[in-house]
Amino acid sequence: MTALWFFLGLLLGGCIGVVVMCLFQINKCNYYESEIRRIEEQIKTKK
Repeated sequence: MTALWFFLGLLLGGCIGVVVMCLFQINKCNYYESEIRRIEEQIKTKK
């Protein structure tokens, strides 16, 4: 019975860890996209 709880906790913890890492990755992508838009605007205003 203890092994069942161990594997259940391991599975749940792994799923939560993956979700948190995906959220950080999405945030990082949004940051890079906003930087690209900012640089494109700077290029447009210089022309």
